[in-house]
Formats: sequence, C-alpha cells, structure tokens
Amino acid sequence: MNESDKIILAIIEEIYPEWIERKKSQYSNLEGYDKYKKVVLDVFGYDIERAVLEVERSTDFTDLERKLEIMKLSKKLKEEEKKKKKK
Repeated sequence: MNESDKIILAIIEEIYPEWIERKKSQYSNLEGYDKYKKVVLDVFGYDIERAVLEVERSTDFTDLERKLEIMKLSKKLKEEEKKKKKK
C-alpha cells in the first residue's frame, strides 16, 4: 500500500469510524493482518497479497545475473594472471 492509500485509509477511519467498526465486526473471525487485509480489500478493492505476488513476479534479475557473471569472469581472470606469474 503506497503513502496515498495510507492517508486515504486514515481519512476513512476518521470520517467513517462506524463503517470501519462494522467491517471489523463483519470479519470478527479473523485476527490481525487477515482482518486488516479484508478491510483494505473492501475499502480499495486492493488485494495486498496479490499485489505482493505481482511485484515478486515482475522483479527483474537480469542485471543481477549479469553482475554475477562479470564477478565470476573477473575471478577467473585473476586466477589466470596468478598462474602466469607463478610460471
């Protein structure tokens, strides 16, 4: 949830505390994060877990993989230089 969503939720909590309490009682069988997640889903239509999964899927590791490959090649070059110096 970004900063503007948090502000909107704070405003809704301030303006409509009864609505929030109804939502909390509606999900009385849930505790902590699960209850909060359901209230946020009702307020924003925003599924926190789905958003997290989408971010994880869209994470691009190509740059990291390239850096690792460069580090391996660099290490290999250093080892080759050491071998040449020993000869």
